[in-house]
Amino acid sequence: MKTLLATISFLLLLIFFSCKNSNLTSTADRKTKMLIAHSWEIEHIYFDRAGDITEYERGSINNTGANYDTVRFTFYKDGTGKNVDGNGDVHNISWKFTTPDHDNMQLIIYQNPVYTTTWSMIDISKKAIFQTNANDGILETGKLIPTK
Repeated sequence: MKTLLATISFLLLLIFFSCKNSNLTSTADRKTKMLIAHSWEIEHIYFDRAGDITEYERGSINNTGANYDTVRFTFYKDGTGKNVDGNGDVHNISWKFTTPDHDNMQLIIYQNPVYTTTWSMIDISKKAIFQTNANDGILETGKLIPTK
């Protein structure tokens, strides 16, 4: 009886952890597929530079700070991609998710100088990418949408 109970308990644990891992993999795969499905443009972004807050909203005339109308990101399945910056210059990028749930991503933009950042708390859907990052005392949070 003890052997049967131990076997059943073991099988239940095995099924539980297998299903949980499978869900994590399917969520991660889903996020990757949505990330590479489009080129992305910035719809809304906030910067906090030691209390100096700037904001950009696509189509708004009351933006503060830089103009992000031309900024684009294109992500390829192999971990590379393209970035068009605010001046319209095109740069190669590399990217990789840094957590199993794909909630964090390292992004390297090969410009001069090379810029490395980590997008945190990423939420990716068919309609938007929401991300936050903090680099060099600058807090950024933004929403990207598929390029029209």
